[in-house]
Amino acid sequence: SVGLRDSSSGLQLRGGGPFQYVRKFFSCANGGQETKMALQSSSPKIIISGAPASGKGTQCEFIVQKFGVVHISTGDALREQVKAGTELGKKAKSYMDTGALVPDDLIIGIVKDRLAAPDCQSKG
Repeated sequence: SVGLRDSSSGLQLRGGGPFQYVRKFFSCANGGQETKMALQSSSPKIIISGAPASGKGTQCEFIVQKFGVVHISTGDALREQVKAGTELGKKAKSYMDTGALVPDDLIIGIVKDRLAAPDCQSKG
């Protein structure tokens, strides 16, 4: 189980629980090992992962409201690229139409494109 613990308050955040609060310094506990990490900018960079329909989007709504950060969903970004008919979207669609997984290099390109958007640039 992977979880976060706030160094200053001791608040524990575990996978499956609500991610309501992250400070600048936190510890990452993984298999009994603990690593202290510091976020490099004033805006927290938070990655939420989980099974389909596990509540990731719901938790992200709370995080967006609390911190004013941008929520990037790879699925949403992928669908936006396909809908816009971009080169990346066309390549991804060819995989999606056959039911295949979209390769990592295309997903990385789509995420990089999303990170270059004005809202991501202004909100960290």
